[in-house]
Amino acid sequence: LSTTAQQQTISFRESNLKVCVQVGSRPDTKPLDTVEEMSLVIVVDRSETMGKGGMLAEIKRGLYALSEQATQRMRIGIVFCNRDVRIAVPMTTMHINGRDDVEAAIRSLVSFGTTNIEPGLHTAMEMLEGETIEYKAIWLFTDGLCNAATLS
Repeated sequence: LSTTAQQQTISFRESNLKVCVQVGSRPDTKPLDTVEEMSLVIVVDRSETMGKGGMLAEIKRGLYALSEQATQRMRIGIVFCNRDVRIAVPMTTMHINGRDDVEAAIRSLVSFGTTNIEPGLHTAMEMLEGETIEYKAIWLFTDGLCNAATLS
């Protein structure tokens, strides 16, 4: 498996957002159980095209694995987006109740509708604004087929 990474800063609704696109895995990536503290918002494109070819099923498997590995030092939120945006899990600490909430959201994830990523990313950024943990991340799962854009 080869890895490639690109990093650039882009303007997104009057703020700077550093974007790192990575495909594959990096050998220097720390396992989740070694991360001191982390606030993570997961944005999932749940459009109809994500249900084709098993993409959404693979994402769900990965999210279940994340839930199992997450420690109480992690706070996770989940946003589902297609034509509309829904906060499936507000920022929650990954204790037993948080894990239950995350796994219930994963179970409820089904594909339908069109794709509009921008509001999902904007919602994720808003969710991280109030977080006091220094290490913050947004993970976006999408097929990249945006067909209901509202980019300004």
